[in-house]
Amino acid sequence: MDFLENKIQSFFITLIVAAASFYLNITEINKNAVATFYSPQTRFWELMSGGLLAWIVLYKKLPELKNGAGWKGLLNAFSFFGSIILIYGFCHLNEELDFPGGWALVPVLGTVLLIAAGPNAWINKSILSNRLATWFGLISFPLYLWHWPLLSFAKFSNNPLNFYTLFAILFTSIFFAWLTYKFIEWPIRFEKESKKVIWTLISLLFLVWATGHFIYKMDGLILKSQISPEYVELKNHSPYGNGKSEEAFWENGCFNLNQDAFLFKRNKCEGSLHQSNRKVFLLGDSHSAYLSLYFRPYLTEHNYSLYQYSTASCIPLSVNDKRQRCADINHYILRKLSEERPEYVVLFAYHMKWGTDKKNYGESIPYDDFIKKTVINMKNMGVKKIIFIGQIPTWRDSLPHALFRNFIVKDKQIPKRTFLGITTESLNWDDKLKNVSQIDGVEYISLKQLLCNQSGCLTIVGEGQKRDFIVFDYGHLTEPGAKYITNNILSRYIN
Repeated sequence: MDFLENKIQSFFITLIVAAASFYLNITEINKNAVATFYSPQTRFWELMSGGLLAWIVLYKKLPELKNGAGWKGLLNAFSFFGSIILIYGFCHLNEELDFPGGWALVPVLGTVLLIAAGPNAWINKSILSNRLATWFGLISFPLYLWHWPLLSFAKFSNNPLNFYTLFAILFTSIFFAWLTYKFIEWPIRFEKESKKVIWTLISLLFLVWATGHFIYKMDGLILKSQISPEYVELKNHSPYGNGKSEEAFWENGCFNLNQDAFLFKRNKCEGSLHQSNRKVFLLGDSHSAYLSLYFRPYLTEHNYSLYQYSTASCIPLSVNDKRQRCADINHYILRKLSEERPEYVVLFAYHMKWGTDKKNYGESIPYDDFIKKTVINMKNMGVKKIIFIGQIPTWRDSLPHALFRNFIVKDKQIPKRTFLGITTESLNWDDKLKNVSQIDGVEYISLKQLLCNQSGCLTIVGEGQKRDFIVFDYGHLTEPGAKYITNNILSRYIN
């Protein structure tokens, strides 16, 4: 009796912990998707789902689940629907979705149903039990470990991952996975001297940690003494200053990272310097925030009042954004536009991202048509002049990394312009957005035309201590970058 009570208690404890883990997974995914993906406390529930299934099979004495006998139709249904769910996940789960979150239920539920079906369900017996499938099952974990670094190193080359490259990576991953299983995993699993195995694994774990820590401290495998002083000088220019985090840098500022619309009023982002001063609204996502690093002092110097509504990861002015926070903030901004009727509106955002964001985009028309419609609506509200800044040329991974891989490690001088590492799609979006220039009272700023020519796209701007990369990552402006765009383009319209 005590044995049974203990097992029942263990079931409910496991169930409670799994539920708590799943709750954390759901609530944290919109706050920090990376941490949610890697944190064990948000992923425990996935492993515990298998544990709960094992408990039911072992202790509830269900022979039809444990041995695959009886309830043949139900077990086949488990297997069939489990397979369908996994196929659906394979086809539909992609990088645009917040994973794990609720989407993690797809692979977990599909796997639980397949396992619950047992070895005698038709799909399990006829398809999943053949020699090729079981062989891949045996090497699946080392295959999982090998494929990612190989993909990463291929991506670092800055060359497109075409079919032949991907096939070579797949073949190499399978080969190394088989070697790992045969000469490492198998001997370890069946080594008779278990203490020897344990201490060997602990030693290897410490060695891996020490190697990773050393590489991190050295800022990469190549010593700084081997890198040009020019690159070190530029790379050490932190966009946040003194090593601050992005949150600390924008604290009490006008970049709304994760709060509601009240932040703009609390942080005095919409107060006039003087009633007679002309008003400029700066709208957009994080890209508009980094433009403000120089645009704000420029406007102050020229006696303009800046109303800044920079909102992280929200589709500009879309009240149909599927995230409630974004929709509420956009309602608020539109109301302020109608009330204040500023002389100028400057709109700057990561248009390429929102134009392809199927998850959060809730408008019934394509993004470029929505933007044109939005600009017309602002004109109807009484805005005199709208300055629409087009898609900024973006870099795969980041501009510093692109320059490092393509020039520094090859002992070449950093060029003022290059196309190596540029995302071609970001250049193509310039043509998609140009139609807003046809609207009376709208000025379209082509960053492709400003920053790129036949030699490539601009990499470095500024002079002396203010000399820096034009962007510090894939496309967010540094302060010298914001100064370059303000002085070369925005100053023509706002002076």
